[in-house]
Amino acid sequence: MNPTQPTDPSAATVRSLLQAGIAAAKAGQRSQARELLLRVIALEETNVTAWLWLSGLVESKTDKEACLENVLTLDPNNEAARQGLLLLQKNAAPSASPAAPPPPTAAEVPPKPSPRPQPKKSAPPTTARPADPLKPGHLRQHASIAASLLQSDFAARQKPIDPAERDAPEDVFANEYLCPYCAKRTRPNDQHCPACHKKLWIHIPRRATPSKLYYFFMWNVGINIAVIVVMMVLLVLLGLDDHSVRNSGLFYGVLTALGLIAAYYTVILIGYFKRWRILYYLNVVAAVLLMAQAGANVLISSLRSSGSMFCGGIMFLLGIVWFFMILNLGEDFAYDKYRLILRVDPDVKTSKTLVHRGNHYSQRGMWALAAMHYRRAAGQSPDDINCHLTLALAYLRLNLFDKTAEALAEARRISTIDPLLENSPWSWSKNAEPDW
Repeated sequence: MNPTQPTDPSAATVRSLLQAGIAAAKAGQRSQARELLLRVIALEETNVTAWLWLSGLVESKTDKEACLENVLTLDPNNEAARQGLLLLQKNAAPSASPAAPPPPTAAEVPPKPSPRPQPKKSAPPTTARPADPLKPGHLRQHASIAASLLQSDFAARQKPIDPAERDAPEDVFANEYLCPYCAKRTRPNDQHCPACHKKLWIHIPRRATPSKLYYFFMWNVGINIAVIVVMMVLLVLLGLDDHSVRNSGLFYGVLTALGLIAAYYTVILIGYFKRWRILYYLNVVAAVLLMAQAGANVLISSLRSSGSMFCGGIMFLLGIVWFFMILNLGEDFAYDKYRLILRVDPDVKTSKTLVHRGNHYSQRGMWALAAMHYRRAAGQSPDDINCHLTLALAYLRLNLFDKTAEALAEARRISTIDPLLENSPWSWSKNAEPDW
């Protein structure tokens, strides 16, 4: 085929550009979204969705009216476009003046469909009409989302939609309760996915960073381990110098006891690092036993001498202080249970961090969650072939073959001679099963 001859764009290319434009609009990147949507209209000027989203991205009132009227020409029953025009007329009424506004420049006006013959009327239409309008109801996937975008853009000029919001309703990942591993449907209260049997709930520490008191107890355990190890080393050195000590049974008994105590404290230290809940209960029991022992010592010492009673009272007070310190550790060992939701993490913004987060989830087997991050990255960087290839792999792992074909088509649009696409193992039949 002669590369200089123009070819009709594939449906996959139009869809991928449209998705990238919508993703950029939702991320607040208005100029990039406007450019992508104009590319869609240049390839397919009867695309209702592109005109509808573009109406919320152009700046001048004339351009907005032109986009919305083109939507109504293509889809006369489009309620979102009708409401947008009414809102424009309502906002323009108080500030109307006898002088007509200057016409927009050619650079400001988005491309419009070719005009259609119209019957003569007293007032000609203000915008061009496409030659072959679509049937009513066609291409209305983004009507509800576009309506809210139009109102916020026309009425209040509010800030752009936060990227953390869910994607368009027609999206395969629109249901946030889909399994993050296999993208199969689950119910909000399901503990495990019915398809892949993976856990859908996780436990997260209530405190992201432990308290200073928590670190105090952890360092105390670490110091105890260090002291015991030093005692064991000194005992071994003493046994090496004195054969009588080394040959006695007491030597091995003490060494074994110190080793067991060191092992016990090591397990406790690991429990502090892992935040084992059972460790908190063991500390509470130990504090109660310490107070009970100190109280018993006070009663016994009161029968002997005042000095012993004073020492016992000090130990009892220390036991009380220790008990309340342990109680304050409750929040450090507390966990909250959360449902895994299919949603892009709100703390990642750039395409690079989105890909890294997607790689993190893919390594954990969460391919649906990884696909959402890869797709957001591809929307922000539509010319990055790696974003589309990783997205294609995620779709393939989820058996979404049509989506995989779209992602690969977009990658081939970027570079048909990329080494990653040459002899690609993804050159599979649509009905073929993936071979992992």
